This record gives sequence, structure tokens and C-alpha cells, in this order.
Amino acid sequence: MPNLEGAIQASHEIKDAVEAVLLVTEVQDSGEARVGQCLCLTICEQYVAMLQLVDAGSATQAPILIRPMLESLADLLNLVANADYLNQLHFKAARENRETFRRYLLVPDMQDDAAALADMHRIKDEADQKYQELRALGFEQENMETTLLNAGLEHDYVAYRVLCAHTHNQFVSLLARHAGVGELRYRDQPARAVTFGFLKMATAILGRTIQTLPAYTLHAQADIDALIDRINAIWDERVGE
Repeated sequence: MPNLEGAIQASHEIKDAVEAVLLVTEVQDSGEARVGQCLCLTICEQYVAMLQLVDAGSATQAPILIRPMLESLADLLNLVANADYLNQLHFKAARENRETFRRYLLVPDMQDDAAALADMHRIKDEADQKYQELRALGFEQENMETTLLNAGLEHDYVAYRVLCAHTHNQFVSLLARHAGVGELRYRDQPARAVTFGFLKMATAILGRTIQTLPAYTLHAQADIDALIDRINAIWDERVGE
């Protein structure tokens, strides 16, 4: 039987240890370093939010936050390995913005707001320009399987698909969450092993994220190694694995 209570306690202690380091972090002076730290901070915030869901008795919704943690970790690892990956992120954003605002401009309720239309045309035109510039340089849209592969996370693709099934309310996941015998369940807790698995997966992602800090901050490698050792020790002590 997994030690769920120990995992919850460990996760909170690990959160506190990580946040103590984040609060004194200085970032290297480059665009890619600042984006790297933004990805790190987002992953850490999502870890905190995931814990709050578990504490609130809504662990069935935890994958909604663990999935973007994994996506952001893949982006972060790719960025650390190659600073030019920042342009891939720009390409992705430009591609999404040009399509979003193209469709937004067609919304009937927007047609009488001249100022809003002007702003949206400007944003769309800027996104179009950026998209065309980067596409001319050879950048293309990546699917998540490729992004994970390039980040060295190819073995996490199956876990990613499972997280997607929960996030998008895939039919089987929907039934598993709510369908009971002669009743439909609301805020019913998943099996202890499932919640334990969510916490373990999220904590592993958090640990991989923290390991990247020396690549884009002024933290010494030895200090981050010590933090990783502390994270592992907390988990081992509280969970007993």
C-alpha cells in the first residue's frame, strides 16, 4: 500500500525547500535565461496548485496541472540544451496568435468596437510577420512527441498521453472519475495509489526542473546538487521508498 500521507507531507516540505531557493534566485542576463526562469517558476507554481487540489479533496483534477508541468519541462530542457530553441518558442507563439486573432476578428460582437479591432489587427499583423520570418529560417510546428524526444523525455510520452486523457475529459477518464454502481460520483477521491502516482510524477518533474537552475541563474552547481539531495532525502524519509 503506497504511503499517501507521507507523500503529501513530503510534497509540502519539498515545496517549501524549493521556494526558499527561488526567493533568492538571480537570473543570468540574457533573453533565453529569463525565459528559462519563467518556465521554472511556472512549473513550481503549478506544483503548488496541484498540491492545493490534493489537499482540497480534488485529486482527480491534479493531472490538469501536471500535464503543463511536463510540457514546460520539455521546453525548458530544450532551451537549456540549445539557446536557439527560444526562436522555436517564438514561432509557436506567433503561429498560435495569428490564428487566434484571425478568428477573433470574425466574432460578430467585436465588429462595433473599432479600437479593439485595431488592436487585434496590430497583434495579428505582428504575429504574421514573426511567423513568416521564422518559417523562412526553417522553423516548423513541433508535435509534443517530438518536443519530448528532443528533450530526452521520450519515455514520458505515454505518461503525457494519460495526462491528456484526464485533462481533455476523455470518455474513459470521465467514467472512471464519476461513474459508480447505481450512482454518479462528485468529488470522489481516486484510489490511493492513483493520487500517490500523481504526487510522485509531479515531484519528479519538479526535481528535473530544479536541476536546470545553474544553466540560467547564478546558483552554484554545488548548491543545487545539495537541494536535490535534500529533496530526495525528504521523499525517502517521509515516504519510505
